[in-house]
Amino acid sequence: MSWRNDFDEPGHRSAAGTNLNGLSTSSGGSGSAGHTKADTQAMNQAADALVGLRGSTDQVDNDADEKTLDASSYLNKNSLGTTEGDGSWETSGGLLAMDVRWGDQVINLKNLLRDISEKLHETRNSYTKREIEENNQYQRMHPDFG
Repeated sequence: MSWRNDFDEPGHRSAAGTNLNGLSTSSGGSGSAGHTKADTQAMNQAADALVGLRGSTDQVDNDADEKTLDASSYLNKNSLGTTEGDGSWETSGGLLAMDVRWGDQVINLKNLLRDISEKLHETRNSYTKREIEENNQYQRMHPDFG
């Protein structure tokens, strides 16, 4: 099975208009007269969406945690004896081990979402700062064309 998305297509430009490291070719020719364009609003929206996703991850984690602990407790409470003779099921311990593993993976996911969101915000700020610097430099060089 092959997994593809819109960005796998050659020459793809996103619907949001982001064109990172792209040169405008509207001047005809190689595009050397163009400049890099970045849709900082789209970057900000994506970063904010990741923050929201990170927040909703807590609820999903809590629900899964609760259900796993309930299942483990139910297995122990309703056991009629096992080969170990301690009244507990091995499956109960396995569920608890998987619950801990799940929790570790949720923490990892939340850290990744936080890191990506922070990087998007940093990138947006960098592009915005650079654009302001470029505009100021242009204004100093060509004050009559403001």
